[in-house]
Amino acid sequence: QDPFPLFAACAAMHASEDGYLTCDELPQFVSLPDCHLSGADDEVAADFPTLSEFRTVSDLNFDIPLDHSSAPSDEAPVPARVLQTFGVEVPDIPGDIGLCGHLCEAQVASLAKTCKAWIYFNGPDDPNFHLETLECAGVRIWVRSFPGVPTMPSDEQAIAMLEAIDTLPRPLILQCTTGMRAGCALLLWLATRRGYTMASARQLATDVGLRFYGQCVSGGSMREWLERRLPTVDELTEVLDGTGLMFRQLFAKRSSTFTYVLGCASTRDAVLIDPVLEHMDRDLAAVAALGLQLRYVIDTSCHESHVSAAGAICQAHSAAQLVISLASGARGDVLAQHDDRLSFGNFVLQALAVPGRSEGDLAWLLHREPDAIGTRCPAMLFSGCTLLIRGCGRTDSDAGMFYDNVHSVLLTLPGDTLVYPGRDGKDRNVSTIDEEIHFNHWLRDSRAGFTQNIADMNALPRAPRQDDIIRANMAGGR
Repeated sequence: QDPFPLFAACAAMHASEDGYLTCDELPQFVSLPDCHLSGADDEVAADFPTLSEFRTVSDLNFDIPLDHSSAPSDEAPVPARVLQTFGVEVPDIPGDIGLCGHLCEAQVASLAKTCKAWIYFNGPDDPNFHLETLECAGVRIWVRSFPGVPTMPSDEQAIAMLEAIDTLPRPLILQCTTGMRAGCALLLWLATRRGYTMASARQLATDVGLRFYGQCVSGGSMREWLERRLPTVDELTEVLDGTGLMFRQLFAKRSSTFTYVLGCASTRDAVLIDPVLEHMDRDLAAVAALGLQLRYVIDTSCHESHVSAAGAICQAHSAAQLVISLASGARGDVLAQHDDRLSFGNFVLQALAVPGRSEGDLAWLLHREPDAIGTRCPAMLFSGCTLLIRGCGRTDSDAGMFYDNVHSVLLTLPGDTLVYPGRDGKDRNVSTIDEEIHFNHWLRDSRAGFTQNIADMNALPRAPRQDDIIRANMAGGR
């Protein structure tokens, strides 16, 4: 009876699939019996350019950066909306890479005014690739075949693609036939460079709405190919980055908690964060296998879900010191406060106090210098149970204070800071500050809403033996 919604839906669908729609093309979508144009439909048509207007795109300004990864908003920023009318997706993460399918030459010419680099996955001989247009605009170009279903890329092709995304300037466009392989390539790059498990990659793909992951028939094969290349939490291995940091992330299934080994490759000094008593032998074996010597064993809080191994480890290794917050009131060799620093070899950990969940929560921030070839390495935040992946810890102290401190102390860190949580029950292992700003619904809520959600969570039964566990950890795990 009212074709207005039909026009809006069809226009949006066509624009997203084919990249453009003129007002002259609108009537072709009304093919149902007794469905005619109305005044409302003319209003819709007025919002679309004529063919001549589209060819010149004189009314659009593309001289605005793609990057919109700052504060979250329910409404996409203007540059992203403009790009989306041309069939270009700009996921919030990382915010400076666009994904698209085939585009006409006019679209490519307009996008080239803003984009500094372009990757095309169909090979140089594809007639749908407007190479000369991009070259005239001075855009850096990388063209390689990156096959899709059913072939899928080889390891060599995947590595070459990842290196291209690493090195090309931003803003960057990834283009294939439909945008699906481009989305797969982006997710693989984010996952491998950040060390995501399969579950962390799934979480990000769902949150940013990558179409290949949930809206494409052939996406299933792409998902399977990508997930085979990523580890589970039980398959995480040691990493030596370009700055000389040795790193290992270990998972305890019963408590769903993470323990972290950090070492300096030059001096062999090491730090152990949040060890669990029942996995003490495993953790010490991991330290020994890397040839490291413990200097500090850190508890990020006086844990309530498991007995810490920190005290027992420091008793067995006299050179190691137990570090815990002064405000916790627990026993320790080093009683840390906000902005205190711990050095191990060439690296420094900075204490960030986040009171409110409990009296003594400390997150620890590791800054990293650029690697040997000058690549910037994001900071690493070991957040304990303050900031979790798409969540936060149970709060037994002051929920309002906790909300304020998480926002002012942690969410103000650089957006690409890697967030390593104290625990996760869904096999996810790492996130970023930007991801949590955009997608953590607990922290996107208002202060009052957050406080009420915490009150509802606190009404749930407490963990078995929680008081006994806390007493043991107050005594240094002894």
